[in-house]
Amino acid sequence: MNGSRLALACAGAVALGLVLWLGAARLRGRTEGVGGASERTPSPAPALRMDAAPVDAAPGPLREASPAPGRETGAESGPAIRGRATLPGGAPCAGGTVLAWLDGTLPGAEEFRAPDGPVGPDGKGAPERERPLVQRATTAADGTFALRGLDPALGYTLSAVAPGALCVARVNGIAVGATGVELGLVYTYGVTIRLREAGGGALRSTPSSFGRGRRFSGEIETLDELPYELLALGIAGLEEGASTVDRMRILAVSGREEAELGPFDALVKVPGYRSRSEFVPVPRLIASLPEAVLELERDAEGWGSLDVHLVAGPSVLGLERADDAPIGVLYLSLNQRGPLEVGLHGRALVASEPIPDLPTGPYSFWFEGKDSAYESRRVELELVAGANTLALDVSEAGTLLLEVRAGDEPLDGALTARFSPSDGAPFYATFPRPPYALPFVTPGRYRLAELAAADGACRLDRARDLEILAGKLTFEVVNCAGGR
Repeated sequence: MNGSRLALACAGAVALGLVLWLGAARLRGRTEGVGGASERTPSPAPALRMDAAPVDAAPGPLREASPAPGRETGAESGPAIRGRATLPGGAPCAGGTVLAWLDGTLPGAEEFRAPDGPVGPDGKGAPERERPLVQRATTAADGTFALRGLDPALGYTLSAVAPGALCVARVNGIAVGATGVELGLVYTYGVTIRLREAGGGALRSTPSSFGRGRRFSGEIETLDELPYELLALGIAGLEEGASTVDRMRILAVSGREEAELGPFDALVKVPGYRSRSEFVPVPRLIASLPEAVLELERDAEGWGSLDVHLVAGPSVLGLERADDAPIGVLYLSLNQRGPLEVGLHGRALVASEPIPDLPTGPYSFWFEGKDSAYESRRVELELVAGANTLALDVSEAGTLLLEVRAGDEPLDGALTARFSPSDGAPFYATFPRPPYALPFVTPGRYRLAELAAADGACRLDRARDLEILAGKLTFEVVNCAGGR
């Protein structure tokens, strides 16, 4: 779910040893409907092993569940948000869970796992300090629900889940007293693909790579991030199956009800191992997340380690940052393959970033700054067995430092800015907190076209023209309208 359409936080573990090219086209999660994908004729592939306990037997229609004690299930009297949850085709979703939280917020994963808090006898809920961030209600046999314990002065976002189903189109701006709210669910499917060496050993890889797209055959929508609503169902292995150095979690939704979707077209490429193509079935996601294991054969002649150091100018080195703060991505192209991607952090500026277990061979390296679209010159290096070092010169990059003021106060929260270069495509930069700095910017002229605080406290009062000089610090004071 991306942005206003399925955007959820999910921190993915970065991993170089596992690079997944999964088909020619990448489908991203959407807010409404089911996305299409082009068809492909499968090629023969080795048999797939399924290690974990299989998902429940082929599911039929969603079962009706008894409502939890103390939860509203139907259209009872009193202040509430009332509506109906349905499955594809309009059938009622019985025994589902409707979830509500404040508009403009996204509670953490633990809030979706947490049980309901106390509800006052007057139906208005417990005091604010005791009221849960996620309120819930169970749907009746006809799919209707009534959410109580909500603040009538606030607006709410609603979603719903049920065994094997999820509402991917969240509904927001709902006030207490609203009736006839419709929540449409689609069927959920999932699998974890885990990689290991032939014979059962762990892959020799470094935790620093990215997926390269995914594709199903048929009308399927893949979910790039875990919808926190699914955590309310207690699905075994769902969180443990998150993507890591040797594992990738696949989640998908569809308007059709099947025992499994498929096949999932997975082309797996890992440095130092032979590529493998596999067509993986994806079962209904009901009680547990199943796991498929792929064994890869090693083809590396040797393995080496690499210490990466970024040689930067004083304008970059003068900025305060933690050693583990992300600053950009190192790209590695081995024998015209790839490129692979490795996240670099602040430590690469003052010391070095260690990258263990890379296959030996000739590489091309370059660095791209976080958010800024800056790209360094390429460096060619033959990686040999044992220890290797790489120094990348990024001193020609300019640095931009913004001081943002809301009225008479300096802004101290998160903000987003949009920059339009005189030559090139616009880009967005996000700043979680001060200093609001872009340490790596391609020299040239830019327009600061938009700027907004994450909490809505202020927006850019007017566009600003900037000139970024090579190796220099550009400092700009920006006032934003709507101060707190």
